[in-house]
Amino acid sequence: MSKLEISKVDKSRKQVKTKRAKTGGRSVGTPNKVSASMKERIKQFIESEFDGVVTDFNALEPKDKVQLFEKFLAYVLPRQRETAADVTVNTQSLMNEMSREEITAEIERIQKNRNDK
Repeated sequence: MSKLEISKVDKSRKQVKTKRAKTGGRSVGTPNKVSASMKERIKQFIESEFDGVVTDFNALEPKDKVQLFEKFLAYVLPRQRETAADVTVNTQSLMNEMSREEITAEIERIQKNRNDK
């Protein structure tokens, strides 16, 4: 193994991983010049053609406007993740785990909360 290689042992897989030292290219954190340049060119194009885009948008059929508007929103609003919660409660198993006194106390608490409302 050369001095430029760093060896690590993955204990769970019993394999040796080798990582070479960085010898060239961009420094860590340096932006890609081509990407930055292209983004700037696209930005300039959109700014120069914006009035024409608005005119063309206004000439669209309503259903086409909605579709295009929806596509534009993806670049402005963050996407929402779908979340789901399983709130199923198995009352029978809960009651089997509770003593008669606990069940009676819970019923009284629920009735008191109803009366307070």
